[in-house]
Amino acid sequence: YPEKNDFIPNNLVLTYEEPHLVINNEMAKVWFKYDNRFKQPKSYMSLRIETPMVYDTPINYAKSKLYDAAIQEGLNEMVYPIQLAGLSYSLSMGKKGVNFTVGGYSERIADLIKIVAKNMKEIKIDEIKFENLKEAMIRGLKNAKLGQAYARGGYYHRLFWNKKHYTEEEILNALQLITLDDIKNYSDNLYERVFISGVAHGNWTDKDVVDGVGTLLSEIKSSPLPEQDRFKDE
Repeated sequence: YPEKNDFIPNNLVLTYEEPHLVINNEMAKVWFKYDNRFKQPKSYMSLRIETPMVYDTPINYAKSKLYDAAIQEGLNEMVYPIQLAGLSYSLSMGKKGVNFTVGGYSERIADLIKIVAKNMKEIKIDEIKFENLKEAMIRGLKNAKLGQAYARGGYYHRLFWNKKHYTEEEILNALQLITLDDIKNYSDNLYERVFISGVAHGNWTDKDVVDGVGTLLSEIKSSPLPEQDRFKDE
């Protein structure tokens, strides 16, 4: 027999709530919309964890890319049982911070948030895997210069119009200097100050959403990020 899969839900009862703002404080602003159309025992949460440590310098931006790759590797072993139980998650980096998304059967979303959030501060890869990820990233940046004309046009368009947009050379130079220890230190400090914004949708209640965001904040151990310190994409 296969091993027990703790992600499999048991409670498929529907709940009812109207759309509204459920969290609005110095740490977060999150909306909730009940799924009154499809009425399935599923929920979805999409959050942006704003942190000033992604796009403040070229080296932090390069670290954020390597951090993202390292975290994805560390979570890979959990992908199969999570997908088998009808759940999903996504982590990605943006200029303003980390995009965090979870979805699936409502009963197990809280467990999923806790597991993914806990792994967001743990770099589990070894030195060899780190060097492979770093080499692949460097190679990808170098190959980008040989890309299609429309892709290069998009790159120079962003470079020209965005007040703050790092060049490929700046990122390449930064990548060369980064070590695995640097990424471990980066993961420890990335969520030191954050502001979370986003939306939850589906078969949840106010308390479920508040508890979910609270679990995330508890795992990443953050303090408030004032509005004046948040990244402005100009």
